[in-house]
Amino acid sequence: MSPIALGLDLILAILLLSALVVGMRLNARLKTLQAGQAGFVKAAIELNQAAARADAGLTALRAAAEEVHDGLLTRIDTARQLAARLDGAVERIPVVAPAPTATAGAAPPALGADTVIRHATTPKSLSNAAPLRFTPRAAKPVIRELDDDLFDAPVAGRTRR
Repeated sequence: MSPIALGLDLILAILLLSALVVGMRLNARLKTLQAGQAGFVKAAIELNQAAARADAGLTALRAAAEEVHDGLLTRIDTARQLAARLDGAVERIPVVAPAPTATAGAAPPALGADTVIRHATTPKSLSNAAPLRFTPRAAKPVIRELDDDLFDAPVAGRTRR
């Protein structure tokens, strides 16, 4: 063999070894890329599952909000009916003559069944109504009945928790 052939074979061997090293490094990078791609696919699947759970949660939240809305509408209607009943009860209160006025320096009279209570401001619906009469024993059952109707009445189609 001639020295030129030997030099060319040596250069070819060095180039083959460098190609082998570059190929091994490229193979390692490809394996890392594939592992990263598998992690990305796994993250995308988890994100999709989380989005599905969030959608289910929003659906449940919408259903709960609608149920609460319906319950509030029912309570508002009940409150309006009770307010109308209360306005009707106020209009049916008999008119009582004003209590005698106290003399100067005397103590104000105690509130009794015939005492008339006048408010400085009256609601619009009561502006033409007769003055209210203070009746402590008769007022409590009416208020208790109104409270029972408003707060203790079961809402149709809903169970208490």
